[in-house]
Amino acid sequence: MIMIGLTVAGAPLCGLWAGGKGAAGFLAGAAVSWVSFSLLYRLVKDVESAASGRAGGAGAAVLHSLRYLVLGGAIYVIVRLYGVFVPALALGLLVAVAAATIEAVYESFHAS
Repeated sequence: MIMIGLTVAGAPLCGLWAGGKGAAGFLAGAAVSWVSFSLLYRLVKDVESAASGRAGGAGAAVLHSLRYLVLGGAIYVIVRLYGVFVPALALGLLVAVAAATIEAVYESFHAS
């Protein structure tokens, strides 16, 4: 939910900053950030399964090994093909990190 809120708030701000290419760059970066976070979450679940004795598939190992190559390729295509505003794209890539930081600060003050 925090990632969605940051994306909804950030896209118009980047749109004001750099126009349509800024908003598109931020949205593209936020989408790549979400995919990266989802793959990282899946990696943690796969490691947890392997630690408990359940075997993981070879496809999962290949996916996790190629994760950064695939995400980097996606970013390259987004920048070259669509010509988005790169600083806005970089801000969008930080959405998952910002959401995790906000969640950690919230939990540190509201932990029971």
